[in-house]
Amino acid sequence: MTKRLVASAQRQGEDPLRAFTAVARDDWAAVKGYYRLIDQPADSEVTPGHILAPHRARSAGCRRRRRCCACRMAPI
Repeated sequence: MTKRLVASAQRQGEDPLRAFTAVARDDWAAVKGYYRLIDQPADSEVTPGHILAPHRARSAGCRRRRRCCACRMAPI
C-alpha cells in the first residue's frame, strides 16, 4: 500500500490543480486505489497524520542524530 500511496502522491504533485483521474492518465487501478484511500469514514485510522507518522518519526530521529534541521514540520 505504501508504494501505491507514494506513487499517487507523486502523480498528484506533478499537477496538483488537476483531478486525480486526469493525472493518473488512464491507470484505472491507480484511480480506484486513490478513491479507496480517500473515501474513508471520519473515524477511520486512515488520516494524513497516521499516513505521515513513519516519515515524521524517521525525520525526528535524523534531526536528533545530526542535531540540525532544514525545515520545521507543522503538526497536522
